[in-house]
Amino acid sequence: MFGDLSVSVISKVYDQNEGNVNDTITTLLNICQDEEALEMIRNLNQEEKKKLELEMQKEAENQRQESQRKMQLELEALRSRKEQEQKRREQEKLEIEKLQRQRKELEQTLREALAPIADPLVSDSANDLEKQRHLKELDQMQRQMAQVQGKIRQQEQEIQIQEQEMRNKEKKISMYEQLISKLAQEQAICTLSVRYSAKTIVVSWALSQDQVATPSDWVGFFSVDGLNTQYIEYIKTGGSRQGSHTFQSPKTPGLYEFRFFLNGSYYDVVRSGVINIGPQVTLSAALEQNKITCTWSLNSGDLSPRDWIGFYSSSAPTSKYLSIHYINPLSSSIVIDAPRIPGDYEFRFVPHLCSYTAVAKSDVVTIPNSDKIFIELQETLDGDLQKIVVTWDIRSVDVSRSDWIALYSKGKENNDYVLYKYVDKIQNVVYFDPPEVPGEYEFRYHSRRQSKYKHVTTSQPFQLKDVNVVTMKVAGPHLQVEWDIKTPKVTKNDWIALYKEGAVPTNYIAYKYVDLKENFVLFDKPADFSGRYFVRYFSYSMPKWTPLSCSAVRALSD
Repeated sequence: MFGDLSVSVISKVYDQNEGNVNDTITTLLNICQDEEALEMIRNLNQEEKKKLELEMQKEAENQRQESQRKMQLELEALRSRKEQEQKRREQEKLEIEKLQRQRKELEQTLREALAPIADPLVSDSANDLEKQRHLKELDQMQRQMAQVQGKIRQQEQEIQIQEQEMRNKEKKISMYEQLISKLAQEQAICTLSVRYSAKTIVVSWALSQDQVATPSDWVGFFSVDGLNTQYIEYIKTGGSRQGSHTFQSPKTPGLYEFRFFLNGSYYDVVRSGVINIGPQVTLSAALEQNKITCTWSLNSGDLSPRDWIGFYSSSAPTSKYLSIHYINPLSSSIVIDAPRIPGDYEFRFVPHLCSYTAVAKSDVVTIPNSDKIFIELQETLDGDLQKIVVTWDIRSVDVSRSDWIALYSKGKENNDYVLYKYVDKIQNVVYFDPPEVPGEYEFRYHSRRQSKYKHVTTSQPFQLKDVNVVTMKVAGPHLQVEWDIKTPKVTKNDWIALYKEGAVPTNYIAYKYVDLKENFVLFDKPADFSGRYFVRYFSYSMPKWTPLSCSAVRALSD
């Protein structure tokens, strides 16, 4: 009976009759008998239907826009994760290669460690202590080798899992790239250009030849971070393929842009360049000694006393300022103390109505690392190194008694130090005994405020000369080797090995333990008289296959 009446009409009649059901039915019957009223209601129903359809279309378009935006964000995140995982995979492959090299070295070391146990020199001398040492080394090496093999298997399994994840992500990225490529083709259908001043903004548009213009095409004016439904102003093109329109410049400073939409949709096919509305400011920054000066100049517009300049680490977002300085119209510069932490810094100008949107930046100021470690090598009258005196001047962090200074062989990792000492805040000096092994060394300062194996600064490298002397000479049918070892202490477990020129430490021809009484050892002459030979001295207190000193290389005929 009431089929021509919409729910909204029935609801309004019900409200007008204050909820009286009988009065409501009577009114509706009268309406149904009135042809003019029915026709008017039918027209209203059609308008409501069209309005509802438009709202649904807009809602669907908004959802489409939101899904595309999320798709692009997810694609960027996927690409970033892909790059990170590729880097991690490369690092893990390098780690596997390193572990495999360690395994080969351990296997070689195991073979070398087994040789002295069966060597007649050791067994004939009944050196039980030496046998025990070699067996202990063998057991330790076998455990290390098992650990290395376990790490390799674990790394290989992780890489297989990551490779499968990478393949899945690559498929997803490929799908997204196809969708974005389609969007890029759509964006090539129109161009926007903008001219603006303090009072007006003129936007011009031009559709490509292949694009059909419709009366519902429109151009919107937006804040750069606004959604497509959050336009400030808009105009319809009226079906014009090209044209222009003049807008009044907004009173609120900030960053703005124009967007072009097709056929009444909320999906923009092109955006203009960014428009900076408000005061136009130029910033410059300069570092002098321990002060940074920021100079600003107003190019156009008016400043507010609530506009401000922030000081930032160059990589920080605008909300993460290190200091904030409100504009003083009586001064055109700001002077601040230079930060203690080394790095790149900059100033940014933010109008107070722009929230945390910076509209101008200064040039970058680089704070160098001014932390220093000073070393003094104290020698005896004979020229031997006796003590190393270490002092420091640390500015980037507060010095704590939990800070420490470590001695390293140059180029070693931060966890591979020779020895270390905690700093003395009162005396500002620590003393080190010289290392036993000749070579190039350096000191590094570690702060408790940083992660354990990161350092604040490094000293200049220094060379520890070899004060030990090993000589080799021909003595009839033998080669006689003598030594003068000043550090470390000589023990009966030290040994000397004979090599052909160019041989690595593990590839010896023969070896002998030192004779503490005679202070020399004899080697039989090698059968190859045409070669050149030398010896290496190995100390029991040093890592195996690390020679303490070497003799000069010489020919047997010399």
